[in-house]
Amino acid sequence: MGGTYNLSNFQNRDSDHPTRRKLTPVEGQENVYDVSREEGTVRVEGTPWNYDTMNKFDKKIGDMFPVKIENGGTGGTNKNSAVNNLMTTGTFTPNLYSSANPTRPLNYSNAGDKYGVYYKLGRFVYVNIRIHNCKVSESDPDGYLVIGELPFANAVGNFTTLTVGEFALYSPDLERDRAVSCSIMNGGRMIRLSKGDGGTQISVNDATNHACDAIISGVYITNA
Repeated sequence: MGGTYNLSNFQNRDSDHPTRRKLTPVEGQENVYDVSREEGTVRVEGTPWNYDTMNKFDKKIGDMFPVKIENGGTGGTNKNSAVNNLMTTGTFTPNLYSSANPTRPLNYSNAGDKYGVYYKLGRFVYVNIRIHNCKVSESDPDGYLVIGELPFANAVGNFTTLTVGEFALYSPDLERDRAVSCSIMNGGRMIRLSKGDGGTQISVNDATNHACDAIISGVYITNA
């Protein structure tokens, strides 16, 4: 290969309340708030999931498996570089949907920041999703919150649970932290969110007019 591969040693963030946030009113702007961390004691900062981390990770993989310039690589040569043809990477924009109508995203009063990245090696897909300050403006008494669409459909014949799932709702008079179970729906591209207190799903009405934050990542298998 291209050299010795050193593991990245990614670390989870460890704090008393990892998804807790504080809302601070913005002076002179009605119903506008700044969101800041309010986690209590932080024991481990954790690996920051941002462009810098992902670009360094992307480059490290590229250094091991050189890619032709016309394919976006550095032009390095290696007799085993064909292995890189098995790996693809890209970005996508996640959205909040209702399970009762998963064909279109829910309407937002504040679109917030939404970012998704994937790495695909053969049939294995790693995804990382970040949603911040996304405020749903419509209600749906029959639907539950789902997040999608993933870049590739889940191939496993049951729900595939992802390793990291955090979801929180905030409003001026209410703040709720939720560690959630996130699982990809059978044969689909949608992630189901289930509460940590018994596995019940989060209704769309529960999120209406509240700012939503989500951190989700994990590996699943696709047929693509």
